[in-house]
Amino acid sequence: MMTRILKSWNKQILKDLQEDKRIKGFSLEDGLVNLTCSAQEAKKLGWVDALASCWDQVKLKYTQNEKNADVSEYLKRNKNIWTWIKSKLFHRHHIAILRIDGELGSATFDTQRLCDQLISISQNASISAVFIMLNTPGGTSSAAEALRHGVSCCRNAGKLTVIVMESVAASGGYWIACSGEKIWAQPGTLTGSIGVYAGKFDLQKGLKTWEIGFGSVTTGSGSSESLYTSWSDSQKTRWEKITALGYEHFLSLVAEERKMKKEDVQALAQGQVWTGEEAKTLGLVDELGDFSQALNWAKKEKNH
Repeated sequence: MMTRILKSWNKQILKDLQEDKRIKGFSLEDGLVNLTCSAQEAKKLGWVDALASCWDQVKLKYTQNEKNADVSEYLKRNKNIWTWIKSKLFHRHHIAILRIDGELGSATFDTQRLCDQLISISQNASISAVFIMLNTPGGTSSAAEALRHGVSCCRNAGKLTVIVMESVAASGGYWIACSGEKIWAQPGTLTGSIGVYAGKFDLQKGLKTWEIGFGSVTTGSGSSESLYTSWSDSQKTRWEKITALGYEHFLSLVAEERKMKKEDVQALAQGQVWTGEEAKTLGLVDELGDFSQALNWAKKEKNH
């Protein structure tokens, strides 16, 4: 699977380079062997247009290369980008942009806050569209389902609900994404991983090696699932059943939301990871592009 993903990424890089007018006549084979070069060499090869420091760019953009600039004039020229988006693209419509970033359900991930924000967006009559920026490898199914429900609430309230995948939107990330009205991914995004797993650490053998004992008192056979004991047969069977039910629910969700046959989803699932480019071909995402392209699509296609 990793070889397939790397080949897909390599193909995307070659395609982008071949379509770039600035490098016509440049040997891609030679270039991929020696891609590291100095800034001066990059300019000579046509990979960059000019050499300048960050401050040079700031002066050029905001002071038209003047040696000195009034602070008030600087601030006047540096208009807020989000104000521009609202006034130029969406006119009287408002958009919401919500980021879902990190491992779902982890100690540092605030599921409740994000759910509250999604519900608030769904109930706000002035918001006509919501862009959900996804950058997560997944996490707990409970957190994924809670956030997916929030996405559905926005969509059912008549909001244009657009999912924009960033570096990774896999497993629980795709669980959330599948309920979006339109799913955008970048060609190299890692997505898919439609699957559910459960497990726990078992330190029992390690403790025995170090001759460390551990005792506990429980109220029943199902109440002890600590790090210091192995799963019993009944506990393992129970978790296998829970995992199977979660997986079936995941398959059904994707099939329903993406309007696919469940057996077709099953063939793409089983924890398999796909690049954004592959996922579009397979029907798991709708379009390839980043946030700005998704924003332009919303403006042109949906009159927002």
